[in-house]
Amino acid sequence: MYQDVATGDIDGSYEDISGIVEGIDGLCGDISGIGRDINGSYGDISGIVEGIDGLCGDINGIGRDINGLCGDITGIVRDIDGSG
Repeated sequence: MYQDVATGDIDGSYEDISGIVEGIDGLCGDISGIGRDINGSYGDISGIVEGIDGLCGDINGIGRDINGLCGDITGIVRDIDGSG
């Protein structure tokens, strides 16, 4: 869902399909609208933050992207071009 160049979502608001925050229900992050993960805490499957390891964002627990910084493939922010 991190596709918008300004805020990171697909509709130009903030991250999810509802344009509120990062959850599918317009609250924050996951299906329960609490955090960004599947258990309603914050971020990953462990409910700590956004990474799969309970730290922050990506596979190595630093940021939300694949290189461990913050957000997109370039490690700048959450979008595809590294602006915001």
